[in-house]
Amino acid sequence: MVVAVVWELMRPRTSTGARRLDRWPANLSVGFLNGVIARLPIVPIAAVAIATDARGGLLGHIDLPASVSVVVSFLLLDALAYARHRVLHRVPALWRVHRVHHADVHLDFTTAFRFHPVEAILTNATAGAAVVLVGIAPAAVLAYEAFASIFTVLTHVNGRLPERVDAAVRWLAVTPQVHRLHHTEGVSEADSNFGTVLSIWDRFFATYRAPTAERQALAIGLPEFRDSRWLRLLDTLRMPFAA
Repeated sequence: MVVAVVWELMRPRTSTGARRLDRWPANLSVGFLNGVIARLPIVPIAAVAIATDARGGLLGHIDLPASVSVVVSFLLLDALAYARHRVLHRVPALWRVHRVHHADVHLDFTTAFRFHPVEAILTNATAGAAVVLVGIAPAAVLAYEAFASIFTVLTHVNGRLPERVDAAVRWLAVTPQVHRLHHTEGVSEADSNFGTVLSIWDRFFATYRAPTAERQALAIGLPEFRDSRWLRLLDTLRMPFAA
């Protein structure tokens, strides 16, 4: 978060689309709720499960070196995140929950925390189930959670990388310019670039869109939720149940 804030101050991508005081309280409050409600109860349970029976899952039956197992596990968890993200967009009931994240009218590091608690619970439940079923080692879970958390913040940052650096990095990993397209009003753009850490899944499944100047100019957010009241905490929480 410190890196994100400094980045936004030193090299901002765009001027603010809405006052921080209109957006930050709800975004950060929802993030806090997600931490308390979703992550804290589930992470210890998953940790106990994988620590006591790490070889009970699929990977436990494959004799892989520890380093290879960590890499394979990392890739599996990131592929799961990609698949889950696509499902959130495809299933109408899940999209109603996920649209809370897309309703932000401006991107900065606080958007990374703007997920409805229901989505946070579902996300952690599916990840926990995968960890136990596949038999992913605690070291791999820790490594992926660390990278995913960092990337989730930095890919939403209102900052710009030098074009040469961004062009090189986005062949493998998600960058702010790549993820920004996913938050625009363009139909094909919003239905693309689903990756969390790696961009290879979007490229492999043909959901990657390059951040061209024309696409970067598209507006951020959802047209039906542009009223400033949807930036407030209580309205944010009830958004999945709105018409």
